Amino acid sequence: MQKCHTVKHKGIEIVVVDLANATPDQSIEIMATASIMISSRPAKSVRIFTDATNATYTTAVLSALKNFTTHNSSFVRASAVIGADGIRALALATAAKVSGRKIKVFENREQALDWLITAN
Repeated sequence: MQKCHTVKHKGIEIVVVDLANATPDQSIEIMATASIMISSRPAKSVRIFTDATNATYTTAVLSALKNFTTHNSSFVRASAVIGADGIRALALATAAKVSGRKIKVFENREQALDWLITAN
């Protein structure tokens, strides 16, 4: 399965950024691919679901995450994340603050997707 793709959840398109168990190099590549996909969409139209479960974060990944969230801010309607614990939660909070975006953390995929389809 592709690490960056779209799914339909209850008829609404959601961009999936799957960083689960990714190495730092994989995470950077996945975010670059996702950024291209997201920036091709209309402003404030994209709903993003990210699975960060067990992703490995390094200084390079944190920098890429900051760039990813900042670059895509004008295209994003809502962002939901699972697997953001420990250092991942800190990285996410930092990226959200830098980009000015609200990124909501959930315990599981279904909760995140259900919230995304209602988010304005």
